[in-house]
Amino acid sequence: MLRQNFRLTSLVFGLAAVLGSCSTTKNSDELDIKMKPVITNSDEEAPSNVDVRDGAVEYQNPVSVMPKNVMEWQKFFKPAPTSVERDVLEAKLRHWDKPDTPSNLIQKGRTEMALGRFKAAEVSFRAVLRHSASHHEALLELSHIYIKQRRLDEAFEFLQDLFDEINLSEEVTTSLVFRYRYALSLALIARGDRDKAHAVLSDLIGIDKTFTPAYTALASSYIGVDKYEVAKFIAKRALDRAKGHPSLFNILGLIAESEDRQVAAMGWYNKAIKADANYAPAFVNRANLHLRQFEYELAKQDLDRAVRADPHNIEAHISLAVTQRKTGKTDQAKKTLETAITIDPKNIFARYNLGILLAEDLDRPHQAIRLFQEVLHSGAK
Repeated sequence: MLRQNFRLTSLVFGLAAVLGSCSTTKNSDELDIKMKPVITNSDEEAPSNVDVRDGAVEYQNPVSVMPKNVMEWQKFFKPAPTSVERDVLEAKLRHWDKPDTPSNLIQKGRTEMALGRFKAAEVSFRAVLRHSASHHEALLELSHIYIKQRRLDEAFEFLQDLFDEINLSEEVTTSLVFRYRYALSLALIARGDRDKAHAVLSDLIGIDKTFTPAYTALASSYIGVDKYEVAKFIAKRALDRAKGHPSLFNILGLIAESEDRQVAAMGWYNKAIKADANYAPAFVNRANLHLRQFEYELAKQDLDRAVRADPHNIEAHISLAVTQRKTGKTDQAKKTLETAITIDPKNIFARYNLGILLAEDLDRPHQAIRLFQEVLHSGAK
């Protein structure tokens, strides 16, 4: 699920980032659900400004959960499908003839999400809610869609609904509470409430030390505020505890770049790609290294592979447009950025870079000004 580059690839255009935050009427302080972590000990010393718990005290009134092993998280957090798998999933949807039962619609929606068809997935999950307004999985999946699309008011609305349903239920599975808390942490990070998100993620790590998505989200959040040493500690601890996941190698590559160790960064990206030949973020970051070294053909090869691996990876399209512009293919760059905006209409970096292209290369200042105004307005919310 987590396929971010943790980098503003559009900086190659000289972008001065305009970062906005979304408000919400929901009180996130009341949305967490405490769980009983497994108590273990560790002699490894963490930096003083990070909390990656090996255990924690038991909470007074944790939610009542069924005794089901939380290790099943792997079946809900899968890598992006390969090109062959995409073809299979596409064919499956083309010939979909199953009855519109809640379980079938959930399956259909998850297939659509795997293919990056978020609008179609939203329709499928909302159809589930018309059958059952309290369907836990539909509420959770819709919250993930809205987090990805940065529709945070809607994300918190569905998280609130799921929170209420969990607390009204006599029994819920550990897996559901675990995955709900992870979604809550992503929403909190997206809103800028990093401390609250970090506390939730640290608890999840304390409960299941192999839960790679939590390490990845936690480390990338610290990278987002330039705390690279903390991110490095988290990523290396994750590598010690779980199998080498490409997202962890990718994070270590970004950290190496922050330390101006380009060769080491390239090595980490190569490891990420070796671990998963379809891991688009590593291809994008490796391409950006090639771009800075004026190796445009190598950059294009990596970006073509990234787009094939994940056609909806917005950073891949933006970096591909950068490469096309650098090589004088301005019309192609324009089409690529327009594709990026189609994928993510709210993406300010795609809009800003298209504005730069229109103003500096295609002599369309009025269209460029409109795009710049949209970027500024998005940052003012």
